[in-house]
Amino acid sequence: MAERFWENLSIILAERNISWIE
Repeated sequence: MAERFWENLSIILAERNISWIE
């Protein structure tokens, strides 16, 4: 479960970063 959590967290952060850049 921990691995999935970090995977989802990474994806969420990546999406946020992309939004911030734009």
